[in-house]
Amino acid sequence: RTEPATSEEGIQLLEAEWMVSNKRINAFKVHPAFIRNGVEVDHIYVGAFEGCLFSASSNDYLRNNEQTMDSNVDTLCSISGVLPASGITQQLNINNCRKLAANKGQGYGLFDFTVLSAIQLLFLIEHASFDSQECIGIGNSNQGEVAIRTGENNDISVTYRRIENLWGNVMSWTEGININLGYAYWSN
Repeated sequence: RTEPATSEEGIQLLEAEWMVSNKRINAFKVHPAFIRNGVEVDHIYVGAFEGCLFSASSNDYLRNNEQTMDSNVDTLCSISGVLPASGITQQLNINNCRKLAANKGQGYGLFDFTVLSAIQLLFLIEHASFDSQECIGIGNSNQGEVAIRTGENNDISVTYRRIENLWGNVMSWTEGININLGYAYWSN
């Protein structure tokens, strides 16, 4: 159930009921995560680990968050045992991250809001809670600016559906949503 938003343009959700099926049911809608460029897809892939860079010039992974990159030829990768790319001194902004993902090939891109929404919906159904940190763990969210290596620290890292560090560790880009003054604006 929705109603017009009282303080901004748009609508606000008052009440919702979510049901999930692995089979097509006429009354159900396909989740927006499974609509790509206006076409329904059967599956989507999510990287298991936070992104590191693969350097085309050295033909190797940048395993220690080295602050070198060429966004025209390097790529984003999801591998275990590396420090995620942080962009502390390099130009690892959203536009360059888009390029690095696209350099991997057709169909590759950054994590987007519709995929995050689908994962959160599955979590809500499976755990009957909105509090993922209470149910699974706080993750690396109390260590200041100290990132940990992917796939190596089960005492601190959190994993849900084989995706490590959905929260905590390093800041990341999520496509398709902008938040301004506490209001979220979704684009598809």
